[in-house]
Amino acid sequence: MKAGSLIRVSVLIILVLSGYQWLTAAYLTDIPVQVNQPNGTVIDCFASGDEYHNWLHDADGYTIIQSPDTGYYTYAIQSGDTVTASGLIVGIDDPSVSGLTPGINISQAEYQQKRASFPVQETRDAHTTGTINNIVIFIHFTGQSEFNENISVYDGWFNSNTSSLKNYFIEASYGQLTVNSFFYPPAANDHVVSWMSPYPREYYLPYSTSNTNGYHNTAEWQSREHDLLRSAVNAVSD
Repeated sequence: MKAGSLIRVSVLIILVLSGYQWLTAAYLTDIPVQVNQPNGTVIDCFASGDEYHNWLHDADGYTIIQSPDTGYYTYAIQSGDTVTASGLIVGIDDPSVSGLTPGINISQAEYQQKRASFPVQETRDAHTTGTINNIVIFIHFTGQSEFNENISVYDGWFNSNTSSLKNYFIEASYGQLTVNSFFYPPAANDHVVSWMSPYPREYYLPYSTSNTNGYHNTAEWQSREHDLLRSAVNAVSD
């Protein structure tokens, strides 16, 4: 979820790193995310955005980006219309005393360019009125722990009457489309159960000197991510 755009998934599946999660088509804010620094430090942060552009940030709104050179998650600095990694390491440095401001992000022009270059679905494969049953698949990666969260948290995000996926489509369709979400693998004792990928999280992130397990190009990234989603779907198909 959480490397350029944090998540590039065009299906309604939650990806967890632990906590790496995203929804296509709906703008979300402050989704809890955990990322690991190369030294093993676990960073609690948040993800916001939509399928065209999404980013990590801390509780105070300071944007976080992974350095392609060191692999460390750093606080972002402005670089023209986009952002780049600074030398300020998350979990070590304090951005508030280093002259950074919260909310650093890409420009509106850069966002529109990302949106324009996003693959366009030529035909609809789902109804735009009536009721749709949506399957949500929880995933965590080798070496990372289970969610340990109550399923009610995610049920609220997807199925509640306010600030949810369901409510988003009801409002966008003027009451003509209802999307009901169901979670797999099924919850156990009201807690999330996820399918575990056979690969660590770093396998799905770009190659760097500190992440020699990462992908090297777009084709390799797409192949790995599509295989991840295919395997997750097959795992819960019964």
